[in-house]
Amino acid sequence: MDYSVQHTYRLQHLFDHRDTPVESRKVFAFDTAELNLFETVQPAERFALRFPDPVIAIMLKGKKVMHVGKKQSFDFFPGQSVILNSHEQMHIDFPEARETDPTRCIALTLSSDLIKHTVERANDQLLRQDGHTWKLDYEQFFLSNDDHLDALVRKLLYLYMEDVYGKKLLTQHSLEELVLRIMQTQARQMLLSDEPGRHRLAEVVQFIRRNICENFSIDDLARRSYLSRPQFFRVFKQELGITPVELVNKERLRYAKRILMESGDITQACFAAGFNSLSYFHRVFKKEERKTPMAWLGENE
Repeated sequence: MDYSVQHTYRLQHLFDHRDTPVESRKVFAFDTAELNLFETVQPAERFALRFPDPVIAIMLKGKKVMHVGKKQSFDFFPGQSVILNSHEQMHIDFPEARETDPTRCIALTLSSDLIKHTVERANDQLLRQDGHTWKLDYEQFFLSNDDHLDALVRKLLYLYMEDVYGKKLLTQHSLEELVLRIMQTQARQMLLSDEPGRHRLAEVVQFIRRNICENFSIDDLARRSYLSRPQFFRVFKQELGITPVELVNKERLRYAKRILMESGDITQACFAAGFNSLSYFHRVFKKEERKTPMAWLGENE
């Protein structure tokens, strides 16, 4: 189901009556979580925000500049999330918010009991490789969403905003899935970092990054993990939340965008990054960025 279609109309009319001239906040409560939906319509700086429970902030539209504790400030765009522990102070700038083009984001607070229960279940039922355990890492707070995480966020918006049969059960399951998806995203980003640590998949992920321009097969990657092909797919998806093919495409796109910025040549970027056809490159690019390579280039030149 495309949940974005169901809630788009509702979102457009949710803020017909504003709380303040600058920003409005709508709250949807649930037993173990609270969804806060913010819309900002004027530029603002150093807007202070703090929540009593752990919070996942997810951008829907526009741009923010985030200042979190003593960490370096960073730009915050749609397709990205931030997870913060309870009572963590954040200050937010809204440089591009306008009445005709508002900035929208979600702040989803989660009870500590929900997080604890989900982490315990994951460690009981989804054993990780090499002695690692599941945990929510608040130090690794900045996340790049994937399609699965984005779809889950849209589903939660739909469940919170609409009168759905079985709403309580569906929402609880979706919140637990969200915690698991975030832990998988953190595991993936750790393996993609400069210091991936000791992990069966670390060598595989680093091989992908070092050889992204080359042709290699999934069987090549499976052999490097010392797992059979079926085991490799299962472990990869369980640990990182995406398939090996999805990760390879993400890394190829990351490299292709760098070439695209340097040369402005879509064909060159496509084949330099290891894609075998322009049509496949366009399809993967549009799925990931929600725009064509040419449109993306026009926005980033």
